Amino acid sequence: MPGMAEDLRSRHPVVAEVTADLPGPLARRCDDEGARAGKRRKPAAAAAPAPAAADAGAGDGDDYAAVLRAARAHISSFAQPDDRLATWTVFSTWAAWIGFLIAGLCVLRPEVLSQPWGIPLAALWTLLRIGSLVRAFVVFHDLAHHALFTKKRPNVACGVFVGVLVGSDYFDYRASHNIHHIESGLEDLKDAQSTVIWNAKEWAAWPRGIAKAAARMLWDPLFLYTVGGPIFLLLCNTCWMPLRRDKSGVYKVLYPLARVAAIPALFAAISYVASSTKLQIVMEVFCMLTATAYAMFLFHIQHVFEGTYRMPRGKHSRTEAAARGSSQLRIPRWWRWATLGVEHHAIHHINHRVPCYKLQECYETAPPGLWEAIGMPLLGAREACHGMLLTVWDADQHCYVAFPEWRWLANLLAP
Repeated sequence: MPGMAEDLRSRHPVVAEVTADLPGPLARRCDDEGARAGKRRKPAAAAAPAPAAADAGAGDGDDYAAVLRAARAHISSFAQPDDRLATWTVFSTWAAWIGFLIAGLCVLRPEVLSQPWGIPLAALWTLLRIGSLVRAFVVFHDLAHHALFTKKRPNVACGVFVGVLVGSDYFDYRASHNIHHIESGLEDLKDAQSTVIWNAKEWAAWPRGIAKAAARMLWDPLFLYTVGGPIFLLLCNTCWMPLRRDKSGVYKVLYPLARVAAIPALFAAISYVASSTKLQIVMEVFCMLTATAYAMFLFHIQHVFEGTYRMPRGKHSRTEAAARGSSQLRIPRWWRWATLGVEHHAIHHINHRVPCYKLQECYETAPPGLWEAIGMPLLGAREACHGMLLTVWDADQHCYVAFPEWRWLANLLAP
């Protein structure tokens, strides 16, 4: 409907500014998607409570559809991978991964730690090592989306290799993560990669016993985001996920074994050459567990927070779920080398083909007020800590809630 598209552009200055220079096919695609989102959008009384930032821009269905078109148009202009930047991203990531591994074998020696500057240097190394592990998984995530390189083949080849080093099955992760992008924000369906797997009624109806006690302990925030999460992911990635699909031949047997053995074998070889101590081995394990726990924490608060978007299938909109059900995290500038744009999760869900090395530019160059207009939630440290405590979905209140033992703290941290 070209007439409707032109009318919506004229009614909202952000739409006019973003879509003015777009090629015709891209502008029409954004118009069509926005119009579909507008038709699916329900009146405010029937919809889930939107974040406070969205109130100014989401009052009318057509106006909100216009803003969504503007956001999609702006984001789509960054959805073209650059092979040179992709090559540098992969090379620098694995140079950091190997470099900090080897550096630890030098920094953690007794003769170094005995110096006055030895302990601060070891603390700095620990932070950098954790950052290199987090960065590696972010690159693996982009490779699974085929977003890093322009061609499919280098994405797959690098993804399989990187998957060995981060301990994840590339093909399984790609399949389940794509389902996550489709199902995100659906209230009546459990997300394939969700960190919240119960609703309040299911949890209340579960009879007390060993199984419920074990689940309660595993999903307790103090345990899940310290030791439990890494152990759970390790078991899933090395035992359950590789064998749950019908795979045949060498891949089914050797690839899971390679992923299990690759990192210990590499570390054992380097340790043998460098004559490492027990402290160095313990610290390497500590960094891996901490990086995994931190990655789980990030993934959790990217979708679980106060005022998130969750709707039943008949009222669900993927575009709205991406804009209002995925968060924008405040990450310190000095730490962005490790997160590689993972904090811009709403942008990623609106268009997953935007590579990680363009997400920051996409966010910073948007017209003023665009992200607030689409209702993109901005989370700081307090909101993130509050979201970490939310573990159960309450359909009656239409929000995430904490376990009863943690509700006092959740109420204290509530925005």
